[in-house]
Amino acid sequence: MIGTPTGFMLLSSPPHHRPRGTHMSKRRWPRLATTLLLGCGLALAAQAVPPSVESVRALHQALGSERYTRDAMTQIEQQHADSIASAPAEQRADKAREHEAVSALLRELMAWPKLEPLAIEAFRGQLEAGDVVALRTFLASPAGRLYVDKYTPAVLQGTIESMALAGERAEMISVAVFDDGELPPPMVAPAAPETAREKAAASLVNGFARAQFELQMAEMNTAMQDQLRALAPALGITDQARLQQELDAFASAFREDANFEAYMRPLVAALATQLDEDELKRLAQAFAQPGWKALEGKLDKANAAFQTALEADMQQRVLPRLIEATQVTK
Repeated sequence: MIGTPTGFMLLSSPPHHRPRGTHMSKRRWPRLATTLLLGCGLALAAQAVPPSVESVRALHQALGSERYTRDAMTQIEQQHADSIASAPAEQRADKAREHEAVSALLRELMAWPKLEPLAIEAFRGQLEAGDVVALRTFLASPAGRLYVDKYTPAVLQGTIESMALAGERAEMISVAVFDDGELPPPMVAPAAPETAREKAAASLVNGFARAQFELQMAEMNTAMQDQLRALAPALGITDQARLQQELDAFASAFREDANFEAYMRPLVAALATQLDEDELKRLAQAFAQPGWKALEGKLDKANAAFQTALEADMQQRVLPRLIEATQVTK
C-alpha cells in the first residue's frame, strides 16, 4: 500500500557506525567527501527530473486511462443517440445518418493513440519520477487494483449523478432569483446509513470528498454566475448594479442549499453497490497511509492538466472535423 516502506523509495540508508578504535585516513577523506557530495547532488537532480515517457505510459496503463476514455466516448455517443428519439419523426432518418457519421469520426479522432501523447505530457508536467514509482507500486497492490477496477468507476458514476443534481438545484435557484419566484425547499438529508456496507461507504466518502465538496460548489457557483451574466441581456437586465444584486442573491442561496450529505448520496450508493464492506475498509486503510493525500493531490493535478489539454484538443482539432462531417451529411 502507498505510504509503506515498499510504497516510497528511500534515498538514504541507515548510517553505518564505525567500530570504536578505528580511524579514517585523512588522505581518503577529501575523496570520500567529494563522492558523497556528488552522490547527494545526483539524488537531488534526479528528483527534479520529470518521469520518463515510458514510465508514464506504464502508469496510464495501470490506471486504465484508455478504458475510461473509451467509456467516456461511448457515453457521449449514447447521449447523442438518445437525442434522436426526441426529434420529429420526419427528421429521425437524417439525424440517424448524421449520428453514424459523427460517431465513426469521433471514434477515429478520439482513439487512445491520438490522445495518449497529451496524457503523457500532462502527467510529466505534474509528476516527478518518484511520484510515478509510488503510484505504480500502489496500483500493483491489492488495494491499488480495487482503486482502478471498482473504486474509480463507482466514483465516476456517483460524481456524475451528484453533479447533475447540483446542476438541477442551481437552475432551480437561478430561476427563482431572476424571476422573483420562491426558492425551492431545502434538500432533505438522506437517512443515516443502516448496513455495515453503507456505513463503510459513507465513511470513505466523508474522508475524501468533504474537503473537495466546498471547492467544487465554489467552482460551480462561479460557472453559473458567468452563464447568468452572459444571459442577462436576454433576461432584460441591463443595469449592472441590479445584475450584481441578483448574482449575489443567487450565490447566497446556492451556498445555503449545498447539503453535503444529500449531494453525496449517489456517490455513497455507487460505492456501496460496487464494493463490499471488506473492500471499502481496505481502501480506507490505504487512503489513511502517510503520503497518500499529497500523492493523490498530484494525481488530481495531473488529471486536471490532461483534461485541460483534452478540451483544447477538442476545440482545435476535433470539433472542426465534426462540424464538417455534419454539414456533409445534411
